[in-house]
Order: sequence, then structure tokens, then C-alpha cells
Amino acid sequence: MRIPFPTRIPLWYSCGFAVLLFLVEVLEGTPPEFSICAVAFILLATIAFNVAGGFSRPSGSYIFFYAVLAVILGLTCKAYLGERADSNLESPQLTILVYVGGISGMLAAALLCRLLAPRKGLLEAMASRIDMDAASIGCIIVGVAISAAAIVTMDISGTAEERLANNSGTVISALNQVNDFVPLGLILGVTYTIKSSGGRRFLNSYVAGAAIASIVLYGLINTSKQGFFEPIACVMIAAAALRFKFSTGQVAAFAIAMAFSFYYLLPFIAVGKGEVVSNTFMGRVENTYTMLTDLSGARERQHEAAINYDEVNDYAVHYFNAPEGIFDRLQMISIDDALNTITNQGQVFGYSPLLFDVYNLVPHFIWPDKPNVALGNIYSHEIGLAHYSTAGEDDNTTGISFSPTADAFHMGQWTGVLLVAPGLWLLCFLAMDTVCGDTRRSPGGLLMVALCSHIAPEGLLTGAFYLMTIGPLTVCFVSLLAAYVLPVIGNVLKKPTARSAGEQSGASAIVGTPKLQSGRVN
Repeated sequence: MRIPFPTRIPLWYSCGFAVLLFLVEVLEGTPPEFSICAVAFILLATIAFNVAGGFSRPSGSYIFFYAVLAVILGLTCKAYLGERADSNLESPQLTILVYVGGISGMLAAALLCRLLAPRKGLLEAMASRIDMDAASIGCIIVGVAISAAAIVTMDISGTAEERLANNSGTVISALNQVNDFVPLGLILGVTYTIKSSGGRRFLNSYVAGAAIASIVLYGLINTSKQGFFEPIACVMIAAAALRFKFSTGQVAAFAIAMAFSFYYLLPFIAVGKGEVVSNTFMGRVENTYTMLTDLSGARERQHEAAINYDEVNDYAVHYFNAPEGIFDRLQMISIDDALNTITNQGQVFGYSPLLFDVYNLVPHFIWPDKPNVALGNIYSHEIGLAHYSTAGEDDNTTGISFSPTADAFHMGQWTGVLLVAPGLWLLCFLAMDTVCGDTRRSPGGLLMVALCSHIAPEGLLTGAFYLMTIGPLTVCFVSLLAAYVLPVIGNVLKKPTARSAGEQSGASAIVGTPKLQSGRVN
């Protein structure tokens, strides 16, 4: 089995899926006008994905992850559960129209980007200069070292706002802001292993160890779903780009691992966020150990909290009639609907967040008193979700995720959706595609795909601004170090036999898009 890494999706595939979804929704009582808009969204998303170049370009991956994780997966789950697609929403028709307007803007941005962006990205030529095996080891070592330094030097005194101020503006905090070394190390390691093994293997010992350590450190100990899924996404994206063929046993093992994770570990992460007694690293480790020895209890506590959700809160935002675990997080429809509703009632925020994004480009050591604007937190207060934080109305740090289209509508209603957001998306797509080029020929391009997987659906318009400024600079920074500096560290740590094998494989052997047949590279 090969993981799809399409450069285009046949439109008739999407038409068939959209028509089937339409029929199911109408039979379940969804108003036809809502379902027609859902069909339009799916077809426009497919066209935009194809125009952008699919997964061969970062812009195509942005469109895919936004469309699927923000909208399509939620609509599909809703149909599967037998629930009306517009139920539990305050302004369903407005919300689906905002999505249609947003994906139309993405399509326009993709069309212009295709005309303006160069065919070859800046990082494509760099692949021939990277000793992927040594660079992978170096990336992992440096990434872990920066994370460890950030933990050791962290000032945990005071309130959340004071901790944020105390830990900003240092060299370690600056390095931690661009610390995408471990994800790049995983991508390089998987790429090297597939190429050097002739398509027989996709993991070696240190890549597997680094992936597991990342899941434990960033996912379980830090109770972060992004930290849990990002290492898995990096491994799978690299394997898909090289068309690696997974065996039946590997597929079965992965399915069992993910079933265990969805049933136990993700509820553990959700519950763990509210049960950290001490904010120190060792406090989190102790909390993780305690909860891992009682996974059933964590699952039961999450289920009880979900059952009482409507009873204990004055304002509850949910899309499905009953708690659906991780699928509650793999859609943005309900939370976007809440923001769209207050916007339609006249509570328009304005475009000041775009100015805040520009402010954020200035480093803390240059502007020590730079304002920290947690837009997701501000929006959560606006729609009445301050109860998500134990600090209640006084909390100014915890934020809620919204899609970029809901953010655009909240800033300027239809002007924001149809003019401002497409302009930002065009600049975002141009920056990513110019830097990365063909993702199949650039490890940095695959890193950008991994970044898009969580920023595109839930990063607001701030996410698009990040992906056209700091994101490409970060990818260039870690890619340059991986090409010219970090292999030195890797070569010191590699065994002589492994180093010799790496030299014999040659840097030129890793360039280009491999074709696999019967599990081997040709």
C-alpha cells in the first residue's frame, strides 16, 4: 500500500463524492441550499488544489489541509453519524457561504501564483549538497538540544503573562522559535533510508527513536495534539513523497497503534492539559507518568466532562450531537460559526491583527516591550468561551483556534473574505512556492508541507502571514544548516561503516523524484 501524494485529483472523483454527500445530507434533513454550497466548496477546493499543483507545491498542500481538516472531514463525519449538516450551528447558511467565498479566494490566489511563481524553487538545488544521513542525525541532536536548553532555562515564576515576558527576548527563545530541526531530521532520515535500502525500509533505528521521543516529549509530556501528530506527519509525508510501498504487516501495525492512540492517548492529552499541578518539566513528567498508568481513568474523565459539557457551561460550541473524541477537533465548522454569528450581528473586529502580525516580525531583543496579542484568546472572549481556561475571564494567554476564513470575515466581513484574505494567500503561496519549489525534490519543501498541515486549517490569517514571512525563513535557515553545518555533527556520531556506506551512496543519488515498483527504487 502506498500513501497518496497526488499532484491532482480527478474532478469526477470529487463530483461523485460531493453528489453522494449531497444525497445523504438531504435524506438526513439538511436544507438543500446548505448542501448545494457544500458541493460547491468541495468542487472549488479540488480545482484550487489541482491548479496549485497538488502536493508537489506547498500552496497545494495548504489548500488541501484547509479544505479537508476545516470543512470536508466535519461534513463527512456529520453525514456518517446521520445528523443534519446544519444542526448545532447558529448561522449555518452564513458559515457555509463564508467557506465558499474563502475557497474561491484561494482558487484565485492559486491561479495568480501559478502565473507568477518560478518553476524551480530556491531550495531544490540544495538537495544535491545534503548528506542526508549525517544531516538527519545532526538535525535531531541540535533540535533536542535547543528544546532541552529552553526547558532548563525557562523562568516559571509569576503569572502566565509574566512567564511569557520573562522567557522572551533571549537567545534560547529565539532559537526555539525556529526549532524545526527535529521535523526536518525525520524527513531527511526517512528519505535517506528509503533511497539507501532500495525501497525496502523507511525507518532506521535513530529515526524511529527520534519520532517516538518527539511524540513522548512534545505530545504526551507537553499534552499537545500537534506535538503528538507532527512526528507522524513528517514520517508519512516523506514516505508518501518517495512513493514508498508499505507492507500489509506495516499497515496493520500502524492501524493498531493509531487505534490505541485515538482510544487512550488523545483522551489522555485532552485531560492532561487541566491536570498539571506544577508547570515545571519534572512536574509535567510526573503528571504524565501518573496518567499513563491510568489511561482508562483519563478516558473516563474526558467522557464525563463531555457529557456534562452543556450542563456546566452557559455557552457550548459543538458540531456533533454527542462527543466524538478527536473528530471534534478535526473540524472548524462549529467554532467558526460562533465567530461568524457575532460578526454578522455587527461585532466586526477590523484589520488591526494584520498590523500586529507586522509588529511580531520585530525581534524581542530589538523591541523588548513588543505587545503580545493572543488573537485566539481575544476571539474566545468575544464568543463567550473564557470558561475553557481555569483562569476564566482573567485569562489572557489561552487561545482557541479558528480557520483563516472565519478570521477574515470577522475582520472585515465580505471585504475581508473576498479581497483581503485572497491577497494574503497570494503572497503566502508565492513565498512558499518560490522558496521550496517542487516538494518532491526538496526536503525543505516537505517540511513546509508538514507546517501547512496544522497551520492551514486552524492558524487564522496570522498563519498565512507566518507562512509568507517567518515560515520560509525558518525553512531556509534549517535547510542551510542541514546542508553545510549539521552533517559535521552527524559524521562524528556515525559509525565508520555507516559513514563509508553513506559516502558510497553519493549525494547525487538522493536528488529527484524516485519511482518505486515492487517495493524497490528504480
